Amino acid sequence: MTRSSSATTASARSTERRANDAEDTLTTYSDSQLIYHESYYPEPVPLQRPCTQKNNFNGKSLRCTVVQITNLASNQEYEYTLDVHFNARKITTISGRLQKLTPKASGTSPDDGAATFPIHSPFELTFEFSGRPVQQRLTRSLSFWKRKEQQGANADAQKPTVYARLRLLSGDCVDAFGIDHMQRYTFTQPLEQELPLNLEMLVKYDYVDVPRETTSLSCATKVIPGKTASIATALQACAAGDYLTILERGKGFPYWRRYWARMEGDTISLYDFTYHDQKDARGYLPLSTLKAVSQPSDEDLENVCYSRSTGLTIRLQEKSAALLSPVRLEPDEAVHGKVHLFADTPRAAEYWRLTLALYEDYQSETTEDNIDLRYVW
Repeated sequence: MTRSSSATTASARSTERRANDAEDTLTTYSDSQLIYHESYYPEPVPLQRPCTQKNNFNGKSLRCTVVQITNLASNQEYEYTLDVHFNARKITTISGRLQKLTPKASGTSPDDGAATFPIHSPFELTFEFSGRPVQQRLTRSLSFWKRKEQQGANADAQKPTVYARLRLLSGDCVDAFGIDHMQRYTFTQPLEQELPLNLEMLVKYDYVDVPRETTSLSCATKVIPGKTASIATALQACAAGDYLTILERGKGFPYWRRYWARMEGDTISLYDFTYHDQKDARGYLPLSTLKAVSQPSDEDLENVCYSRSTGLTIRLQEKSAALLSPVRLEPDEAVHGKVHLFADTPRAAEYWRLTLALYEDYQSETTEDNIDLRYVW
């Protein structure tokens, strides 16, 4: 009985020992598994807001076209070169001359200002402007007699005397550049630079292998790319000047008045149609509060009675109208911020629409000009 009891006790102890060993083994296995899983799964990464724009870094080629370069600080003519760098690598050089546009500004529309590059990831785009003033005829004549003595100085004079730089980063969304739209940039220049230079550049971006829209101008308030008239040609025509006829308020009744109009910076200057710019401007249409430009709507044609093919309707912010000259305004009359005008030909009207559309929703950072109420309806 004692021997049987001892055997039973030994068997129980052996079973308990095996159970404890199994529990230790299970605990060790579970710990090893827990350690394994902790090392396998990384720490959670905060979710980043995805870019909702389409066509982002799709491997296609992006075309960057320099439409216009303007110096708003002086009408001095410059011979310039514009180097375009893509990810710190120069891909093209644009050269030309800034010519006098207005008494206070010079500019140009490059004939071949396009650069194309593939995009696969975020990129950097840099524009480097360098140029030197163009000597006037009198200056060149006077310097002719001193050419021998100043050969060394002339060698230095050939070097660029002005410099400006513009650096753009795409970030996570390439469409932030404004695909199929115009973008206006201001260059940064060295503080120690003495010559007056305030450069603005108008740039257009588009994909070279994406079909272009062909919506008619007559059914859109926005200007659609791919029109028969190029933007560069339109800018040159409006800067050179053309005739515009504007509906004005009077002290009694409204009337149409014909002007010689020119684009000067972000303002349409209105001159006497006979003397052109030989006399001071008789009025101004600042575009700092421009909202949209379009052909006249059916309501405009009925109320104002002018042609759709040559007519333009400019919509401004209502608060931009100010009483700057004595005109008649009915007590209950609402001002909708519209300016009604027409050009002499459909081609001229198209030039003005293309040019003014570049200023849509463009808010001036330096001025908030008021427009004379006599032009606004």
